[in-house]
Formats: sequence, structure tokens, C-alpha cells
Amino acid sequence: MLKKDGVLYVNDFLLNNDERNLNRYNAFKERYNKYGVFESSDGGVFRHHKEIYI
Repeated sequence: MLKKDGVLYVNDFLLNNDERNLNRYNAFKERYNKYGVFESSDGGVFRHHKEIYI
């Protein structure tokens, strides 16, 4: 839900192969039953995709 005149930004990101993202993907793989999904420290849930998906 957005407040009046709020902005929702939607973007797709490709899977990354740097250590930070690999650690995030692996840490949340079982919780979301998907590779590439992770949570941020403020509670956001994000998913990076394979290029073929995009």
C-alpha cells in the first residue's frame, strides 16, 4: 500500500556471481525454495533472475 502520491519502483536484476550475492542467495535458498532470493536487513525481499527469465 502506498500513501497518496507515493511511488512504487519495480526493477529486475540478473543473478550476480560476486561473493556478497552468492552468500545472500545461499543463505535464503531454503527459506524461499528459490535460488536468487534474499532479504535485506530492513526486511525487504528481493529476487535476482537468470538472463533467460528477463
